[in-house]
Amino acid sequence: MVIPIVLLHHNEPKVLLQSIEALIERTRYPYRLFVVDNASPRTEENKTVLRIASDRYSSIVIRNTKNNWIYGFNLALKHELWPDSELYVFSDADIVVPECKQGTTCWLTYLTDQMEQHRCIGKLGLSLDLSNIELNPELKATYDREKLHMEGDRIGPNLIAPVDTTLAIYRRDLYITKFRFAIGHQAMIKPQYYTCRTSLEWSSLHLGWNYYPGKEQGYSQTRNWQKALVMCRVGAYMDPSIMAQFAFWRRILLRGIRSGIRLIFGLRVVTLMALYVATHFPRKLNEIQAKCR
Repeated sequence: MVIPIVLLHHNEPKVLLQSIEALIERTRYPYRLFVVDNASPRTEENKTVLRIASDRYSSIVIRNTKNNWIYGFNLALKHELWPDSELYVFSDADIVVPECKQGTTCWLTYLTDQMEQHRCIGKLGLSLDLSNIELNPELKATYDREKLHMEGDRIGPNLIAPVDTTLAIYRRDLYITKFRFAIGHQAMIKPQYYTCRTSLEWSSLHLGWNYYPGKEQGYSQTRNWQKALVMCRVGAYMDPSIMAQFAFWRRILLRGIRSGIRLIFGLRVVTLMALYVATHFPRKLNEIQAKCR
């Protein structure tokens, strides 16, 4: 089985290249790599890195005309070279996958094995290495939140914990609707499925935090503002350390946009989930009870 891997990129060519090079070097399981570029500026550096991804690393590069974050993933789903697979891998293009274990077992082999062994897991993400933010006071809230995720219950070696758009493997039947990314997609997961993270043995390096080894400084406030607008338009969570950089009126604007979007799409999610459970009764009730147990 060839598993599709989609990396979502916007105007971080060095980070994208680092992510791709690690993935190419450290993946043994059969895969097909898609890189979706969300309307990055056509700078020479961006064009060069996307050309390297395509020509040197045989990635399928898809250029999105809009910077609409998660919606860019759906362009890969529609691509003519998308393989027919029960499992898909998605990630923002800022994750460095871990090295192979014992020389041959790679991160993707491990994820697919875990999904096969534990059918109740619908989405399994790589854990995140926190060592690069542990001593950063500006990211203390992020560090504390991530540490809490590593202290919960387990399914096998995997921790039951939320996973956003860092690298994760998904089942094709994960959502109550057709598999695609949209506002509220996290709440559309079927009741019988868990979302988990791997044990710390399979930790990845998340380059998307404001600071990481080898980076001289955080993103500029202008760049963070552009990112915040995109995230809030899709109702997504924004890290408090980034929000704190903006003037009071800007924070109010962002929260207003985010709250309005979440309200509209929250009603949609509640309606669809209620219809799903109702049309699958009583089987669905049994699945919910099984998950509670």
